[in-house]
Amino acid sequence: MHLLVAQSGTIDDGSEPRDLDQSPGDIVVLSAADTELALLSQVHGRRLGQSETEGAHRSLRLANWLQLKHNYSVDLYLEKTLVGAKIVIVRLLGGKTYWPYGLERLSNAAQHGDFELVVLPGDDKPDHSLEGASTVSTELRDQLWGYLTESGAENAGLFLEALNAHLGGQPLPPPARPLLKAGIHKQPEAGQDKDAPTACIIFYRALFQSGDLAAIDALIEKLQEQGLKALPVYVASLRDPVCAETVRTIIGNAKPDVILNTTAFATTKPGDDAAGGILGEFGCPVLQVVLSSENKTGWAEGTRGLSARDIAMHVALPEVDGRILTRAISFKADAVYDNSTEHYVVRTEPLEDRIRFVAMQAKALSDLRRTPINKRKVAILLANYPNRDARLANGVGLDTPASAINVLTALRDTGYSTTELPANGNALIDELKSGVTNAGIEGRTVTDWLSLDAYKE
Repeated sequence: MHLLVAQSGTIDDGSEPRDLDQSPGDIVVLSAADTELALLSQVHGRRLGQSETEGAHRSLRLANWLQLKHNYSVDLYLEKTLVGAKIVIVRLLGGKTYWPYGLERLSNAAQHGDFELVVLPGDDKPDHSLEGASTVSTELRDQLWGYLTESGAENAGLFLEALNAHLGGQPLPPPARPLLKAGIHKQPEAGQDKDAPTACIIFYRALFQSGDLAAIDALIEKLQEQGLKALPVYVASLRDPVCAETVRTIIGNAKPDVILNTTAFATTKPGDDAAGGILGEFGCPVLQVVLSSENKTGWAEGTRGLSARDIAMHVALPEVDGRILTRAISFKADAVYDNSTEHYVVRTEPLEDRIRFVAMQAKALSDLRRTPINKRKVAILLANYPNRDARLANGVGLDTPASAINVLTALRDTGYSTTELPANGNALIDELKSGVTNAGIEGRTVTDWLSLDAYKE
């Protein structure tokens, strides 16, 4: 029988037989969440590095059970890896019907005393179909479930500590420490200028839970290099009422000059008083920063840019809130093999040049916000493609010239410096045609040009 090798570091649908080729370990954790496995790998490695006693921590093996959906893969994993296990923890999202053969084989082995088995729901909701599948006490099962549900580096450490204590016959550590639905990741550095512009960063609580914060921390660093005070705030969802009120309090007190949002979708709802949903309430520019769900290598080698999924969630829908698109600053890195857990870890990799660009954009907008209105310089770009007079300010089904006049009028009324405005949209088009626009066609004289070197630059 053909077996897929484990060393590729890729995740497939598990339909083909697969040999993960892991040696036996005392503790084995099987989960479908790569972020959860990555967090446990990170915390386990840190614990090993901090331990002064050799062998103080029991061996740990991590695997994504989606790679073990083929029956032969399960049998091989039992034979090669679980043969030496003392306790196996399985996190099943969707219930036992999602991994019936695997759960059946592990349950049989546990009933025969090969190892202890802990079967937990894959989320924070009880799953009655999993009742009775564990061979440990309800107290231990619920405490382990609590650590993984609340997540975060501290709870992941307590999870591993509890397993070590249980296997060693020692008292269990304290139960999971709840993680707020929304809160501050890091306070601005104490030494910064108190009058420096403030940039609030909004990101998902799931990143905080998993410890996958490389992109957020890199963005904080680059904003600080630009002279901005960075205030990173995590949220479970901007649509959650508790999160929304927490964000209103934190950001309202911070009075930011710019907000950098990395969460997806839009928050505007029919009947909202403020345009732009909750983030539009603070009267400052909101930048949409993309943390891509794509693989970095595939994105770099491809020609399409972001995937349709990323474009929908991070570009198209946020435009409903009036957010200003920046660019993608991180991608899923190629899997890295962790020797201590014999598992390919998938984490997010930030791209420094793209993060620097976003930080500079935030700085420019914060400077603009602090510039007196009559000193600001604003450009309005109108379409002209293909370049002919009939295409000037073209927008299918839209009266773009009239809209441009409305925008100019609103700017003038707000205090921006404007010259005398055309009377209407038609007058605007006539004025554009009288200048250098489309010069050189229809017998017009070219009076302005760029040198080839300037054009290339």
